[in-house]
Amino acid sequence: MSLLQHRRNFLAFAVVAALALASVATAGQLRSELVPLAGSVTAGEEVLFRFSLSNTGKDDVFVLAYETPLRGFERDLLRVTRDGEPIPYVGIMALRLGPAADDWVRLGAGESVSAVIDLAAAYDLRRGGTYTVQFTGFLQVFRGPERRLPVAALNSEGDLDEGYRRGVAEAAASAELAGELVAAPLATVAIEGDAPIQPVDEDELVAGAMAFYGCSDTSTLTSAQSTARSRAARAYNAIPSYNTFYRTWFGTTSSYVSTVRGRFANSYNRLGQTVDYYCGSYAPYCQPNYIAYTYKTTSNRIYICAAFWNQNASGKAHTIAHESFHWNTVAGADDVTYGYNNCINLAATRPYDALRNADNYAYATTYAP
Repeated sequence: MSLLQHRRNFLAFAVVAALALASVATAGQLRSELVPLAGSVTAGEEVLFRFSLSNTGKDDVFVLAYETPLRGFERDLLRVTRDGEPIPYVGIMALRLGPAADDWVRLGAGESVSAVIDLAAAYDLRRGGTYTVQFTGFLQVFRGPERRLPVAALNSEGDLDEGYRRGVAEAAASAELAGELVAAPLATVAIEGDAPIQPVDEDELVAGAMAFYGCSDTSTLTSAQSTARSRAARAYNAIPSYNTFYRTWFGTTSSYVSTVRGRFANSYNRLGQTVDYYCGSYAPYCQPNYIAYTYKTTSNRIYICAAFWNQNASGKAHTIAHESFHWNTVAGADDVTYGYNNCINLAATRPYDALRNADNYAYATTYAP
């Protein structure tokens, strides 16, 4: 079959309500939905869905937009499988300064908000088969006046600053800030045939190896990488068994001690090799509230944003460690939450999410004895 014939294959979309999941979708105050904009699209082109979030309650709420697909993808937000096998997320994994005031989306009682997203831009949908797509997010939902929104930046250690912690504590004490699980009904996607896959340019790979791009302060990056590596070794040695240090960062997941140790070893080994750093115009997806970003599918690239340089030496090393745990060759971790207190709370309340959270690993390396 020619490449042109491949490109003319169609992706047929059919959204079906799964009864078991539908009950989850209607629980709580928020509902979400994913609907394709066309019944079929040509393979290799955009796969557009409309994501909607609705407030079914009687109170106005604020939701963190970056925990949803409302403003695109800066982390893995959907569960996508092909014939039962997980499909890799290929978008950016951003370490951010947020939340800021404009990160919160206000939803009045009975109101909805929606956005069109291109699934193919964030997930590998090139192969034929039967795909399932679902949004299942644990969202931070704030109920209260806008003037009390918990907003702040990360401090130089990579932790949420004291003002934010006070805001969260004050809100939590009055039950105004709470987590809510929001799941969209399951969608199925039938993809006929395979889209053409562009061959890898090996010359480009060689040219892109072992270099700094647009980074003026290379010694600081090298030092941060060295510190992150030594911390990974300390974290590995700090958990020979299911001990207190392990439980602080990964909760009651006692059967995963060897897995976690292996991920610390992976970080140590990978950071012992050359990492490519991209700064300035070579990091095109940087935003004012980003510290750095990377991709799970790479194993040696970190894109440095302006906020990185405002951290102290410890915070810079924390960032390098955090980004390394996103790589599939190290841990393939996600961004569930950020910050020292949030990570400890995640381990205590949702330990299996702590196992997949990059900042839990990064903080464990930072505070390893």
